[in-house]
Amino acid sequence: MQSEKFKRDPCVRRCGLLLFSLCILHFELVAAALAADKLTQADLLKRIIDLDRLTTPPPPGERLLTFSSFDRRQRDVQDGRYVHWDANDDRNQFVRRTPDGWDVLVEQVGPGAIVHLWVDKPAGQVRIVLDGQPVIATALDNLFNGQQEPFGAPLSYETAPGAGKNLYFPIGFGQSCQVLCREFSGTYQIDCVTFPPGTQVERFQTRLDPAAAAALTEVVNALTRGLSEARLFGGRRVSPQTIQQDLKPGEKLEWTIDKPGTIRALYVSLTDRNEPRQLYALHKCTLRIYWDGLERPAVECPLAEFFGTGFRRIAYRSTPLGTDLWTDLPRVNVQESWFMYCYFPMPFRSARIEIENHNVELKTPIGLMLLLRVDRAPPPDNSLRFKARYHVEDPCQVFDYTVLEASGRGRLVGCALQVDCPRKQWWGAGDHKIWIDDDQFPSILGTGTGDYFGWRAADPARDDDFKTFAFGLHGVTLTAPFGKSAMYRWH
Repeated sequence: MQSEKFKRDPCVRRCGLLLFSLCILHFELVAAALAADKLTQADLLKRIIDLDRLTTPPPPGERLLTFSSFDRRQRDVQDGRYVHWDANDDRNQFVRRTPDGWDVLVEQVGPGAIVHLWVDKPAGQVRIVLDGQPVIATALDNLFNGQQEPFGAPLSYETAPGAGKNLYFPIGFGQSCQVLCREFSGTYQIDCVTFPPGTQVERFQTRLDPAAAAALTEVVNALTRGLSEARLFGGRRVSPQTIQQDLKPGEKLEWTIDKPGTIRALYVSLTDRNEPRQLYALHKCTLRIYWDGLERPAVECPLAEFFGTGFRRIAYRSTPLGTDLWTDLPRVNVQESWFMYCYFPMPFRSARIEIENHNVELKTPIGLMLLLRVDRAPPPDNSLRFKARYHVEDPCQVFDYTVLEASGRGRLVGCALQVDCPRKQWWGAGDHKIWIDDDQFPSILGTGTGDYFGWRAADPARDDDFKTFAFGLHGVTLTAPFGKSAMYRWH
């Protein structure tokens, strides 16, 4: 989306890319939510794995901002147009330089928290100043290598050798935040969430109190072992609902729920053992979900893409979504033990779910099982509705590929991207941009598509620099210097 006031000159890039995107969001239908009065370090940690909060609208004043080393020439305007929209020198760009020679990466006023920090090659020194008080002064690389308490895996790590480093440990502040570096000239992206004025946010401390330490243990277990039954369903009246069918080409598996509730987990399993008889069979099955009697589906996308892999089923696990869950589900009487899964909560007044088989090349049916674990308690009136949109550009002939356009109040909670590049050329350098509400210039402007997903190729000319990985909040499940790549990121 772009404002009418400032528009760039039309530019067509005939790059020959085939791009797919799945954007997952929660979208408001009714009223607004109240802001939290106080957020402790333990609260900020639990937000990482608290999927229920995604079903409530963000209160006024809560917003995500990105500070990055994007090329500042992109701001240049002449005659009402951005004239350097494709500028791409994304290194050594800062908010400002202090009189004593420190480069400012982040400068934010008001209550908030740093929730994600990514750099390509950490070097030099870093200082983090919260509410006017220095809390960290160390080598920048120590934020990621386990040398700075309380940071450590799986909230602080190197994605892959030479592919950048990530920090997901929340760093809260009540009044102001500064991140400063010296002798650093790399690429960075730092995400901050702002909270409504008056919110009391506990200032980050390197030594955790017992509540924060317990919360950290729970988060570490969830990101490494998966969300527990207690976290997903604890204290709720959750009932399993299962339908199994051999789908011939053109047939649908359908399931309807007439009473209000919340889908707490959605699983799909292949009941035959011949997969993949046709490599892209699950790509050619479409999942549709309709809420509250509406005729237009809130979810409509290929089955493989819905679970975050694309093209075909690739085995991986992340915190809210995955394709490789091998377990006997407690209190669920089914014979299958392998599942693709989605843990994003889905409130509804009524629901209709269908999976349609479009595999006209196959002569035999595809055996599928749909398993839902449904909380039968009516959801709050202000609950958001889960939506997922799938978009294809084949071939991609636009400069800015639109992943999502949405209106109203809600939360963007994730994105999965698949790229099919026909030539040996690095496709991931184009910046990601997000316009929010009345933005004339994007609130979120990054340094590259690969960087948005928390990685980059150290040397795109080398085949061995393209590594796959799967973490709780982001991953690359398929990649190569050209050909097919698939990746995901959850916010």
